[in-house]
Amino acid sequence: MMTFTITDFLISLPITAIIIFAIKLVYKRAGISATPMGCLIGCLIMFWVVLCAIGGCSERKRTQSESHLAHIKLVTTGAIVKIPKSELVGADTIYREKKHVYKNDTGRDLVEYMVKYTTNGQDADHKTIGLLIHPNQYFYWYDDDKDYHMFTLPPSSTTIVTRSRYGRSHQLDFTYLHFLDYAENVPDYVVIPNK
Repeated sequence: MMTFTITDFLISLPITAIIIFAIKLVYKRAGISATPMGCLIGCLIMFWVVLCAIGGCSERKRTQSESHLAHIKLVTTGAIVKIPKSELVGADTIYREKKHVYKNDTGRDLVEYMVKYTTNGQDADHKTIGLLIHPNQYFYWYDDDKDYHMFTLPPSSTTIVTRSRYGRSHQLDFTYLHFLDYAENVPDYVVIPNK
């Protein structure tokens, strides 16, 4: 659906007035008269056509300018900032066209890790490896997923849904929860390479 701005209206008004004035001159020279109601309806239709044309052009410009921007969510505030895709260079080019991209703007190292849970609770035998995220580094985080948690410690147990649409042979008796926290707050059992 096309959205109109105040600028679209302000540009459309004088253009419509010029077109109506030109039509009025043509009518006058040809000796044609119009009813007041017909003039009003014609003016409204003309204004709508001009507004749609102007609005379509400005919408296209907005879309083109947006296509050169990447949407990044900040960890500290949750605000979405738009940066030129050209700023994402090297390994960060993978984030240019993606959603769920965060930037570590905390000024501290963060660690992303996932904990395996079985029907008996937290799986102590599973090796938990953390991914170190340095300040100003980009990373994926699915904040709209109930299995992703920021700045909280892993619970000792969680609910595991064992139903599967593929039958009993495909049912899982484990699940993973994802966590993100400051490096110094990560539990001791999380192994952080390159720390």
